[in-house]
Amino acid sequence: MMTQAHSQNLIVIDLEATCAESDQSPSSSEMEIIEIGAVRLDANLEPSDDTFEAFVRPVNFPKLTDFCKSLTHIEQTQVDEANTLSDVVVEFSHWLGESPVLLGWGMWDHEQLIREVPSSLFDFRTVEYINLKREFYRLRKMREGSLKAAIDRAGLSFIGTPHRALSDAITTAQLAPLSGLAEYDPLWQQLCEWSGRSALQLRPWLRAPHPKLGGKTPMHVILNPEGRVKLKALFEAIDGIF
Repeated sequence: MMTQAHSQNLIVIDLEATCAESDQSPSSSEMEIIEIGAVRLDANLEPSDDTFEAFVRPVNFPKLTDFCKSLTHIEQTQVDEANTLSDVVVEFSHWLGESPVLLGWGMWDHEQLIREVPSSLFDFRTVEYINLKREFYRLRKMREGSLKAAIDRAGLSFIGTPHRALSDAITTAQLAPLSGLAEYDPLWQQLCEWSGRSALQLRPWLRAPHPKLGGKTPMHVILNPEGRVKLKALFEAIDGIF
């Protein structure tokens, strides 16, 4: 009998914010959220069709710099017509649902939510947050790199427009099943059960080149989208036999 994944409400988030070139305002400490994008993951940690997307009207620096508009492809009229962060957060918190676990590429998005959103409105400090950048690269014992480098390494493609919140969230979400989130990933749990090893014990074996794989590592074979499909089919066949 296969183990079941941890009860979960996993959501990948991404923020866009006001920005400028290094000698202009707003500085990094003055940045304000101008767009929130999020996608809920399904039981297999794949991005679902349940998404959230909203522009936010900045208050302290309401006029977007040319640099910001060029980077994000967000127009001034889109933020001018948007609600302020307080109103958007109320809508966002309702969409998040009960006991959300947030995932993002790096720590900036979570830290920005904590910095800008009053805890009386929604306390993002108490929400579990998973840094997918750290988990993806740590699993492979690699130095942390960019989202594009991770997507390229996984053999995936960027979805939508870079530096737009929902596009970045959905693109990042593709890496969730490939980051060794054993507590939430049913395939990892099945692999642990089948091998008789814990997730931590499995990692050295996954990273070691194997002669029967032509010198490739098991990680190279199974920790990619095609490999996950094959491994899932194998476990379904085993479960059907027993």
